Amino acid sequence: MFVFFVTKVDPVKLKKCIRVVLRNQFMSWLTVAVFYPLFKWRGMSFSSELPTFQMVLLQLISFILLEEIMFYYVHRYAPFRF
Repeated sequence: MFVFFVTKVDPVKLKKCIRVVLRNQFMSWLTVAVFYPLFKWRGMSFSSELPTFQMVLLQLISFILLEEIMFYYVHRYAPFRF
């Protein structure tokens, strides 16, 4: 048997949560909208065949380097609260 507890939701916290979720969704969409043409330009195909091992390795190394660099600079130059 399930028991549901009724709790009151703070409207201020709810609005803040909705803003954060909408901002995150927008940023995700923006990232896809910016990088999709770049992926197509670089020759990334969306077919059912698998890429070669060398291509997977190159993309993996490139992504790890890019992610580490972006993580460092975002946390170094953007230490502010939303």
